Amino acid sequence: MELENKTFWAIAQKIVTCYGPEAFGYVASMAEKSAIAGDAGMVAAWHSIAERIDRSMIAECINQFRDD
Repeated sequence: MELENKTFWAIAQKIVTCYGPEAFGYVASMAEKSAIAGDAGMVAAWHSIAERIDRSMIAECINQFRDD
């Protein structure tokens, strides 16, 4: 099953909301568990989610500078 782009964004946003600054650690641990289980598809999914979290956090920082 292939997830859509908007689904990855929704998951990334939920993880950031729930885990805040620890979001990357959570995603890394989930990717590691998926790798240990041999689930390459989930490893790729977690990497996609991590990329979106990264973009989201960068955008948030840029917006903070604009507001100041």
